[in-house]
Amino acid sequence: METKSVRDLMVTMSTTSTVKKDATLYEAVNAFDQAGQAGTERGHAPRNVLVVDDAGRPLGKLSDLDVMRSLEPAYRHIGDLRTTNLSGMSTRFLRSMLQGFHLWQDPLGALCEKAADIRVGDIDYMPITDPVLHEDDHLNMAIHLMVTGRHASLLVMDKDGKQAVGVLHRSDVFMEVRNRILACEDRR
Repeated sequence: METKSVRDLMVTMSTTSTVKKDATLYEAVNAFDQAGQAGTERGHAPRNVLVVDDAGRPLGKLSDLDVMRSLEPAYRHIGDLRTTNLSGMSTRFLRSMLQGFHLWQDPLGALCEKAADIRVGDIDYMPITDPVLHEDDHLNMAIHLMVTGRHASLLVMDKDGKQAVGVLHRSDVFMEVRNRILACEDRR
């Protein structure tokens, strides 16, 4: 069986949507649109954009959930929702949180003002630390890191680990796995 590397499926940095820390939420959402247009060609719409410094070096990933969470400042009183798993909580409990923490009192009001006032640097986006992939890694490493860390995407570094060269999206890896499974029909 042919072995693919991360390089074969990654989106290069030149085509990855980025946003700087001093950008507004409006500019960040616009970057999501650009990422979505590029992703449509690949069969998916990315759910995050890279936050970069002035030199273009990646600092973190801003997800669609980060954007929505930033619109309700009271979430900061609950704790770090990026690492807290509430999936086992009952709907009744989650509804009580909405009332108890006075969340979404103005559901979607003042979105234009909020989008202009909130800066990406003020949003709790996921900083890029580990894990990262190297462009020569095989897809089995990518699958392992994505499954164990529940990552929607991973940063890809050059073989020396000094420069970001791309982003590998879970949806692209899944499409590769999907295509290989569907090709099994020929062997049945």
